[in-house]
Amino acid sequence: MDVDPLTARAIHPNDRFRILRALGIFETTGKPLSSFREKHGFRETPVKLFKIGLTYPREIMYKRIEERVDRMIRDGWLEEVEKLLEMGYDETLKPLQAIGYKQLIQVVKGKMDLKAAIDEIKKETRHLAKRQITWFKKEAPHIWMKPEKTPLEELAKNILTLIPQGEDPWTQKKA
Repeated sequence: MDVDPLTARAIHPNDRFRILRALGIFETTGKPLSSFREKHGFRETPVKLFKIGLTYPREIMYKRIEERVDRMIRDGWLEEVEKLLEMGYDETLKPLQAIGYKQLIQVVKGKMDLKAAIDEIKKETRHLAKRQITWFKKEAPHIWMKPEKTPLEELAKNILTLIPQGEDPWTQKKA
């Protein structure tokens, strides 16, 4: 990529998606993607951060996933996919490769029945949730809270106790 040799070295030559994204940024802004990375620098933030994770027992999380998928189907997800395809959106577009869209496209095309698609959507969403939990466990420091055991008001109070008193929570300077 002549317009941004730094980014070109960082992207695999076969990674069409990232190459097109970098070129799109250059075309839109007139600046190479590497200039934005240099500006941000991924340096330490001046803000003291802590991360709060809400965790549920696996059986509750899975039940919620299943209920959510069922609700989305009832609320017209399949019809949304049909409309998108009717409008000419290509099924190979990145957003249409997401969990659920990919399976529902197969239903619309007659290659999968709706029940099988729903089962696969639920399974893939459970797998995604497990990967996210693994990812977040590596992203320390975290404070894990269990909302199924604690009322939301109590969770909010617990979170507020984590902010040092007399300090601006964003800058950690005396208020």
